[in-house]
Amino acid sequence: MAQETASADIFGAHIATTAPAASFLVRKDHPVPRVGIDGPTPIGTNKFYANFFLGKQTSPAYVHPYSLAWARGQGASSSWGMAISHVDANQRVYGPVRPETGAVRYYLNPIGIQSLCLSAAELGYETRLTADNLASHSVNVNLHPSSEAQPMITFPIVQGMGFVTARYRDGTPPEVSKYTFGLEDGKVWHLYSYAERGDDLDLEVVNNGLARSRKLLTGFIQVAKDTGNLESLLDAQSASYPVGVTLSGTISGTQGSYTFDFQKAGDTNTKLLMYALPHHVASFDTETKKAVTEAQLQTTTKGRATAMVADSWTMVEPNIPVSMNFAPWDPQAGPKDLSDEAIYTISPVALKEISQNVDQQANQSSMYFNGKALAKFAQLSYTIHDMLKNSTMAQSGLDNLKAAFARFSENKQQFPLYYENFGNTYYNDHHFHYGYFVYAAAIIGYLDPSWLTEANIDFVNSLVRDIANPSKEDKYFPVSRNFDWYHGHSWAHGLYDTLDGKAGTDQESSSEDAMHAYAIKMWGRTINDANMEARVAGILFENKCDHTTYFGANIEYIQGIHMLPLLPSTKLTRQSEFVKQEWATYFDNGRAQKVEGGWKGILYANLATIDPRAAWDFFTDKNFDPAWLDGGASLTWYLAYCAAFM
Repeated sequence: MAQETASADIFGAHIATTAPAASFLVRKDHPVPRVGIDGPTPIGTNKFYANFFLGKQTSPAYVHPYSLAWARGQGASSSWGMAISHVDANQRVYGPVRPETGAVRYYLNPIGIQSLCLSAAELGYETRLTADNLASHSVNVNLHPSSEAQPMITFPIVQGMGFVTARYRDGTPPEVSKYTFGLEDGKVWHLYSYAERGDDLDLEVVNNGLARSRKLLTGFIQVAKDTGNLESLLDAQSASYPVGVTLSGTISGTQGSYTFDFQKAGDTNTKLLMYALPHHVASFDTETKKAVTEAQLQTTTKGRATAMVADSWTMVEPNIPVSMNFAPWDPQAGPKDLSDEAIYTISPVALKEISQNVDQQANQSSMYFNGKALAKFAQLSYTIHDMLKNSTMAQSGLDNLKAAFARFSENKQQFPLYYENFGNTYYNDHHFHYGYFVYAAAIIGYLDPSWLTEANIDFVNSLVRDIANPSKEDKYFPVSRNFDWYHGHSWAHGLYDTLDGKAGTDQESSSEDAMHAYAIKMWGRTINDANMEARVAGILFENKCDHTTYFGANIEYIQGIHMLPLLPSTKLTRQSEFVKQEWATYFDNGRAQKVEGGWKGILYANLATIDPRAAWDFFTDKNFDPAWLDGGASLTWYLAYCAAFM
């Protein structure tokens, strides 16, 4: 089969637009109500704005650099409008210090600060919040005086917006043409108002906490924080505001690029003021660099955001890992093969492991652990076939693996999957769970192309569409449920109202995030979908800022959750200098030897990326205990990975 070429816009091609695989059951009910959102359209459950339709709708949305929260009559202002906040680094609260490293366990940004509230006198106890135009990077949030009334104020919210903009429909804003507010905390904010028809606004200061307009406004108000050097920039760029983002991308050879085209309203002749995160700035192309200003604002978790004056940004990634396949891989040297001596040593281990009962290991109540088991045996089958050069041994394992996988493609596992939550009702960790299935399928299809039937492809593509649908043309799944192209990584948290927001600290496992992207890349290669492969080939991943996990505070848990599973992509996402520092800080001088269970194997597998000989010696030691292997790992793959780099 000839290799398909990626289209001009790799985000323009859908995976499918048909209904999900017929094996999935269908339910229309859901325990989490859609608060303030209407219609049957699939919702971006893991997006930055989800708090606006969850719970009491009052937890913040982190737009970077600002955060927004519906005041709902609470806080110092008792306002029913939208509270706007920006926290500087010196306002952070730090957790306890770890004595072994001198580093704090966590930091957080204070919650509940209402720097400014944009409201209307007509809003009160009966106010209702709704959201519409829910897209990957933007949303409209509306405040209605009552359930029956039209919106009084609409907030077009876009990630990175330079101003918080409120559109008024014949409302009386208590704050309003330019005004400068000096707050009691010493911070300075500027406010700009634009009447689209009728009277301009006349602001009246009522008291230290309230400024009110004497007249109705049909138009919009913008507010922005000034750190001392932003006023002239804010003056020049006010009057326009973003309302949405179009993502496009191309790939040519080993170079990829992606572009944010911002849709705007207001004065369309004025270029937008937007804030870029550090990883954006580091990747800007030559033209976009011209729009960089010296102005910056602090973000909650992503460093200092840089003010940009531009209607589009283009980011370039020059080293796309196009040569990465299923074999151990190095960013500089490419894929690796094994010596005859290594094959001789590893083969008896492989024979023992491939004889294990995959059907039993992949027949649990948890889709996560089922997926890990399938991925382990897929990786094992690949290692035996391609690296140990033993097709007969590999075939026996592959046959058992295909039979075990069929339980899921036919939806006959212990807990069958339902469209559209796919076995995880609150949408937590979908990309972790289903990434393992996609990875297993990619290897099965690679080793046995005849397995790539319409039914099997449809099943796996349905999982991919759930977590990484690229196109609005697909009406069955939201666009990019998990991966956030503004932040450059995925959000694991689903339908839970949380003060940390989606952009708080909840990436959870950067390595399993990388795994899901790698799995999709390889599935795209297996089924000859060049667009699917290209969309994820250049993703860079970041670590979260809360140095802990959801299942314990042991250092091997905290670091290890960002190490598993060991993949060809590991050396790309966990660069050698970081791994060296991590090992020296937490695990050298015998400390790793004291770790128990599968976490010990995970640590030494990670060590193989920088010291494959030491890792090989650990895994081949006569006293090696199989209990040191994680349930999703095989000793065969660990040894093959070590040997490839020795």
